[in-house]
Amino acid sequence: MNTRCVEIELPTIPLEKFDDENALISLCTLSAINWGRIRKPEDFEKPMRLAVMALDSLLDYQDYPLKASKNSTDWYRSLGIGVNDFAHFLAKRGLKYGEPDTLEVVDEYMEAMSYYGIKASVDLAKRYGACGKVENTKYSLGITPKDARKKAVDELVVHQERFDWITLQEELKLYGIRNATLFACMPSETSSRVMNLTNGVEPIRDLITIKDGTSIVAPEAERLKNKYEITWDIDVENYLKTMAVIQKWMDQGISINTTYDPSNFPDGKLSGALIFKHMLLAYKYGLKTMYYNNNNKVASQEVPQEVEKELPPVDDAECESCTL
Repeated sequence: MNTRCVEIELPTIPLEKFDDENALISLCTLSAINWGRIRKPEDFEKPMRLAVMALDSLLDYQDYPLKASKNSTDWYRSLGIGVNDFAHFLAKRGLKYGEPDTLEVVDEYMEAMSYYGIKASVDLAKRYGACGKVENTKYSLGITPKDARKKAVDELVVHQERFDWITLQEELKLYGIRNATLFACMPSETSSRVMNLTNGVEPIRDLITIKDGTSIVAPEAERLKNKYEITWDIDVENYLKTMAVIQKWMDQGISINTTYDPSNFPDGKLSGALIFKHMLLAYKYGLKTMYYNNNNKVASQEVPQEVEKELPPVDDAECESCTL
């Protein structure tokens, strides 16, 4: 079974017939920003403007086999721009998942990404008009993702607004928005391998891993080898807290993976109650979706270290429609 990614949260209306003009098949048109190349929050302005403009233009070039799928563009023009090379971003700054300093930095940078993305879409709405059913969006009321956040996330990092949100929200009310959604954090393992980036918002599995017979080396592995965190060593709650701060500024979801090493639990058995606790924690802080519960199968097999290095890492399944 091919499990679909879960970061896309768009409406659908079932087809009553093949050429049903009132049906809706929502589409995900994706991109991601390389955080490893971002030096300061203001650096998001240009790539976000280009990403929104490029993806919005693509909607008018592509073919739609069904009217129900074309309705997705005519009505909502939904985009999903995510985060890539996040683990590299943290390692370059000596930051660890879930630590207070990390959450403050991530909050500041995600605010910039959110602000510049929404501003770019408003600018397109001024020029070409808002999406067809803009009245169905919270954006048309001047409500942005930060305004709809779960307030419990403020326990993790004090809420600040460093950009001119008031003016932007007034423009949203006046002009609407070109794209009903703008953000989504998708898995990006395939494209990350090609560009030598770390996968989406995920920590690395090791400095060097093997997939499909290909060695994958973490960016700047030699220089940052003592700065990277390995996924099996990261506390799940710290990972979820970091994802919650990212989610605070996004209108769609994140394909969130939790990881567990059975060797850290009595008799190598993971408690279902612990998984449930983490799911509740995710809900508390406003995370919208959960994806995989991964476990370190290699570690649980208790194989010799020299053999373990030869075994491929646990693979992340990806769906073709949600892969960059």
